[in-house]
Amino acid sequence: MTHCAPESTALVPNNSNIALVGNPNVGKSALFHRLTGKYVVVANYPGTTVEITQGLLRGLDGVTLVDTPGIVAFPPRSEDEHVTARVVLGNDIETVLQVGDAKNLRRTLHLTVQLAELGRPLALALNMMDEAEARGMTLETQVIETALGVPVTATVATRGQGVNDLVQAVSRASHPKFHLTYPPAVEAALAEIEPLLPESSVTRRGLGLLWLTSGALNEEWFTLHCEAETLAQLRIIREKAALSLAEPVEARQAQGAVEALNSSHKIRTVDFGVAQHPVERWEGVPEAAPVAVALRQAQGAGVEALAAIIQQTRDAFVTQVAGAAQQEAHGGKPGLGVTLGRLATHPVWGLPILLLALYGMYWFVGVFGASTLVGLLENDLFGHIINPWLSNQIANLIPIPLVVDFLVGEYGIWTVGITYAVALLLPIVITFFITFGILEDSGYLPRLAVLTNRIFTWMGLNGQAVLPMVLGLGCVTMATMTTRVLSRPRDRILVTLLLALAVPCSAQLGVVMGMLAGVSLGASLIWGGVVLLVLILVGWLAARLMPGERTPLVVELPPLRLPVLSNVLVKTAARLEWYIKEAVPLFLLGTVILFALDKLGVLPWIINGLEPIVTGWLGLPAETATAFLIGFLRRDFAATNLYLMQRSGQLNELQVVVAITTITLFVPCIASMFMLIKERGTKMGVAMIAFIFPFAILVGGLLYRLLSAFGWGIG
Repeated sequence: MTHCAPESTALVPNNSNIALVGNPNVGKSALFHRLTGKYVVVANYPGTTVEITQGLLRGLDGVTLVDTPGIVAFPPRSEDEHVTARVVLGNDIETVLQVGDAKNLRRTLHLTVQLAELGRPLALALNMMDEAEARGMTLETQVIETALGVPVTATVATRGQGVNDLVQAVSRASHPKFHLTYPPAVEAALAEIEPLLPESSVTRRGLGLLWLTSGALNEEWFTLHCEAETLAQLRIIREKAALSLAEPVEARQAQGAVEALNSSHKIRTVDFGVAQHPVERWEGVPEAAPVAVALRQAQGAGVEALAAIIQQTRDAFVTQVAGAAQQEAHGGKPGLGVTLGRLATHPVWGLPILLLALYGMYWFVGVFGASTLVGLLENDLFGHIINPWLSNQIANLIPIPLVVDFLVGEYGIWTVGITYAVALLLPIVITFFITFGILEDSGYLPRLAVLTNRIFTWMGLNGQAVLPMVLGLGCVTMATMTTRVLSRPRDRILVTLLLALAVPCSAQLGVVMGMLAGVSLGASLIWGGVVLLVLILVGWLAARLMPGERTPLVVELPPLRLPVLSNVLVKTAARLEWYIKEAVPLFLLGTVILFALDKLGVLPWIINGLEPIVTGWLGLPAETATAFLIGFLRRDFAATNLYLMQRSGQLNELQVVVAITTITLFVPCIASMFMLIKERGTKMGVAMIAFIFPFAILVGGLLYRLLSAFGWGIG
């Protein structure tokens, strides 16, 4: 093993790109803002930085800094990590700037070693030094510089400390002269692999190590840059190395079975399991099935052993460097933030903290945002001032009935699209984004994921699913977008389905609570019980019907601390920009569709078509068909229509419970539907909608018959 200090020669030319890389929750996005002055979404919940963001690096002319999603290690495991890997391995990047958590030095250095082995010019920023010092840690950055041969800078991104020094360090970033010696089996495999790899901007040795630790799902770069013949050779070398490290008993048993099968079928014995792929050659031979299973098990164990032995070698080196660079003070009492952070994940004390957080969120978003602010904007400003004045002005200026209806009619662009987006949803969105920003900047959201992990495990998910679920109580449209934080497509599909089916948005929830309060506590319990039962059972069943295994919850717990006001405001502004650019156009498009359906006479036809189902199966008055159709535009509008029917005596207690249960499980508003299709694709989106419509009607009808059989709420 050899290492040396970095060279001082500047290797960052003009018009070059620098990749900003780091583990989740290390302050990477905050540092990006300090280095470029560009505001991005800053969060300490894994997966928040989903899209690539770029900005010009201050202090270096013509140099672009490319922010990437958090990555734990190579090879990448999630979709976000694959994005980062593509950036780091691509030819457009000249230098890598790694951001690491100073108080988690060993985890940081594991990624540093992998980046150093890729051979690009590299600089390391040890961020959160203030938190490390608060925990009694002292770090000697010079020790790390000497061991890895890369410049190391201590920073505190939230305060801007060390940023100027970091820019200077980036300007002198050099190719790491770093070589870690692995066990003979690994070195022998690398010697065979390296000559087969194409020329690249990263070292062949680094690519070889990446290949040896990658499975079939992580061969993206090699598939794009290597010929089919080369890929086959690379796989053979990896399989040989893997089998040489497999458990001796498993390997011998598999080899004996291979030779016996070859002999019984008069097939020339070949190199064990690799040279001519005997598993494929025996396809169609009944006796081959157990042998193929044994061989694959041996190969699988070997691949795991291969990755493990590489990891162990790196871990020994990292432990040595971290031990020399880090001194940790002992003794003393943990701070208030540490104590509260532990209580927040406690199976008993964590529950009251969770209830307090949810209550605060419900009050600020559901009561203050969805009731007080919406009332001021919708009723007072738009309802009594803006809309009447604008309707009169347009009617006078454009005396064409069709145009007037299109702009300010019953389904007009302004009276429905703009009014709903600005007067109804905007207050909810703003209050929710502020609340969410406070929760994530405080470090509470990852703890919420840990606390709820056991519940979501039963549904084939993990605790990360709680994030979009909580978001859904504010707005299902926004929550569907945030399913991107989940690491696997399977998990994103499951959570999207549950959001669309059984999570009411805050606006609808407020109306529903008002209706149930006018009935009885029993009505509230029935509604809540049915919705919760549907959520759990559909999640459980869908998880078992969909291929793939549950993703284990691996989450870094950042320190619990008071949120920084500037961070919360930056996050809120960035998300509002997204809302205006992406969500508002969906509302306008939905309004245009409803306007066209109304003018073409399709809307009344749909209402008439729904009446037999509404009256015959659900046992509701025919007028509720209009409420269900309006619910297609906005869920809370349907609930409001039902509320007015309840107040006028058109619905008894039984019908109230059946109606609001059905409308809760009914398809989300049209904006959520468009977002669902955008995120999951047309085929999957249509399939979900096709399931939700009849399923909601089915549950409503069954609930009506069950309650009727017991005589509940009739009279």
